[in-house]
Amino acid sequence: MLKGTLLYGQSGGVTSVINATAFGVLDEALRSKAFDRILVMKNGISGFMEEKFLDMTDVDLKKLEILRELPGAFFGSCRKNLKTDEEFEELFKVFEKYNVR
Repeated sequence: MLKGTLLYGQSGGVTSVINATAFGVLDEALRSKAFDRILVMKNGISGFMEEKFLDMTDVDLKKLEILRELPGAFFGSCRKNLKTDEEFEELFKVFEKYNVR
């Protein structure tokens, strides 16, 4: 299996549902050992473009269980939309830099 970095981000939607989804994604990724690194975007795509990540690679799953109960977007969100070719080029450069699969 090709290993690399899992990158998770959230934007919009019902925050309690998004937090529960985040827990599910992180739980499965941590248990699977399929990734060298697990990063979460701080404040959605805005944080991504500024390379603001939380490294969750070695986090204790027990500490993450609270995500299923939280009402607010735990990792933050944004309303930014990428519109230009230059923005998308930057996005792919960051993917490559962090070995995102």
